Amino acid sequence: MHEAEKAGGQPAASPEAVERLVEKVAFLVEWPFPVACRFEEKFLDLPEEVIISTLEVNQRFFALRKKGPNAEKGALLPDFVGFSNTKARDMAVVRRGYERVVRARLEDAEFYWKMDLKTSLDEMAQRLRGVVYHPRLGTSFQKAERFRMLAGWLREKLFPEGGRDLAVRVGEAARLAKADLTSGMVGEFPELQGKMGQYYAERARMDPEVARAIFEHYLPRGEGDALPSEDLGALVGLADRMDTLAGMIGLGYLPSGSEDPYALRRGANAILQIVMAKGYRLSLPEFAAEALAPLYGKFKDKREDVLARLSEFLRDRLKAVLSREGARGDLVEAVLSASEGKGWHDPVDARARLKALERLAASAETFEPLTTTFKRVSNIVRQARAEGKAGEASLGAVAPALLAEPSEKALFEAAASVVRDVNEALAGQKNRPRSEVSAVEAAYASATARVAELRPAVDKFFDDVLVMAEDEGIRRNRLALMAEVAGLFAPVADFAKIQARPTS
Repeated sequence: MHEAEKAGGQPAASPEAVERLVEKVAFLVEWPFPVACRFEEKFLDLPEEVIISTLEVNQRFFALRKKGPNAEKGALLPDFVGFSNTKARDMAVVRRGYERVVRARLEDAEFYWKMDLKTSLDEMAQRLRGVVYHPRLGTSFQKAERFRMLAGWLREKLFPEGGRDLAVRVGEAARLAKADLTSGMVGEFPELQGKMGQYYAERARMDPEVARAIFEHYLPRGEGDALPSEDLGALVGLADRMDTLAGMIGLGYLPSGSEDPYALRRGANAILQIVMAKGYRLSLPEFAAEALAPLYGKFKDKREDVLARLSEFLRDRLKAVLSREGARGDLVEAVLSASEGKGWHDPVDARARLKALERLAASAETFEPLTTTFKRVSNIVRQARAEGKAGEASLGAVAPALLAEPSEKALFEAAASVVRDVNEALAGQKNRPRSEVSAVEAAYASATARVAELRPAVDKFFDDVLVMAEDEGIRRNRLALMAEVAGLFAPVADFAKIQARPTS
């Protein structure tokens, strides 16, 4: 980097360097000698991503920028720095060779740019009819139509108040999202797909949000990449990726080990990143089923088998994403297994519950006794239900008149108080299409802390009361009380999945 800066020759210039390029050049040359080069200023009329791609991706050269104020990026300069692996007698010969190669590539790019500008995005989109996406899944045009419909479904689910204007923009962005795949520029620079579509849309004076969405629906492109800045790009990107997952997994292309030729793991991870960052309260199985609906005729397997396979894949990816954030594996599994195995359906909700559980688990001295108590409650209720003895699992099923012991009366009153407080804490987060992520996390932090306060009353109940009393009415009443207590923490986590850990 230091050598590239020196070779730039201008105190006001800085290399457009990315870490990957520095590493690649370092491995390519043993004795690096920087070579300061230039290209014709007319090429600066090209989109800067095209110039940077030509220099950095194709040639491993460093583009140069003017130094902007306050660490902002300045404009590209008609200068670049290459590195030779040896010092020639006449470095001017090396410089001219580098410049000749770059000039030829930029001339090609200029040709494709001018040719593409003569074709509208609508025409490019129509060309997708002749591009095979997959022999059994149809053309790229058909894929675009599928995820256009799916993006519309997402809009209705997540932005029911959006109205016709948003619906039209979502449809337009999805319809044109893949149009630039048929452009000459993307044929030459495939890494610029989406970005070129944005440029062409801007040149056509389309809605700026639609233009940005054409590019941003590809985000994130990998680990650590930016997310879509606006909901329009997020909706189209979610629909595109879920259509890909539905089609490929429906055909049986599940990733195996390190092999994932269709980047399905990356696609699922991107879906989860977007959903959790944006606070979209989306049911993953419902989303998957909607994506599969137009594809079932293309699969050999039964509908329920395909949906089960895709659902299991999404659950596994959510588990991997949450675990990669540093959470304990048993806590992640407990959260995803909540609500009779449906705890993974809403990723925003699942992550908030996990964070709340992690707060409780931070103190092993209090968390281990808590898990022991709640596991005991769960086991009693589970066994009683299996034997048909549990009765109703709501607080209304508990008959106060049958509560004889002081400790069971105290637990009944404490549970009623906790139910009120938990309902109040979570009231603003239920049945919403979108939520502020921090608000969901705060709500669950409050709710789980309040549920944890119930443990002393439960422990006292177990010390003083025989749940399986001989009198059937009293026994059913106490089981109903246990079911009510279990119902408080069952939606948060399946405590049976939490492993005991030493307290010291």
